Amino acid sequence: MGKRRSLSWFYKLDRADQAVLLGRPHGYLPDGVAAEIRGHTVPADRGGNRAAPRRWQLRSAEANLLEDERLRLDTMWQAMPSSTRAALLGSRGGQVPPQCREAILDLMPGGVPPGADLDASFELSGIAAAYVEMVAVGAR
Repeated sequence: MGKRRSLSWFYKLDRADQAVLLGRPHGYLPDGVAAEIRGHTVPADRGGNRAAPRRWQLRSAEANLLEDERLRLDTMWQAMPSSTRAALLGSRGGQVPPQCREAILDLMPGGVPPGADLDASFELSGIAAAYVEMVAVGAR
């Protein structure tokens, strides 16, 4: 049985950086991000140009994991009614409207956090929050 890979390193980043990485997991890391997630990055190939500034990318395993998650979320996002997508985009960074509850159950691994009142608004978190931010800012 394969070991489940963790995204704990990903959640150390702020939401804007999460959105960028989720949108382009194999791209160059934004300035300052590599230092925050040291051990999950590799220096990018500078094409033999030693004078070029050093850039960093995610290790292949981490980039592939994020890409897999984004593809899973892309499929679910596209299957949602446009009104649900609009409500989630409108509430990004805040409380999720109750009418979006069932959509969120699919987006968030493990579902809604324990103790959340499913009859009231709750905050979007984890990879789902990063995904909605990615879509909202067009980070691809």
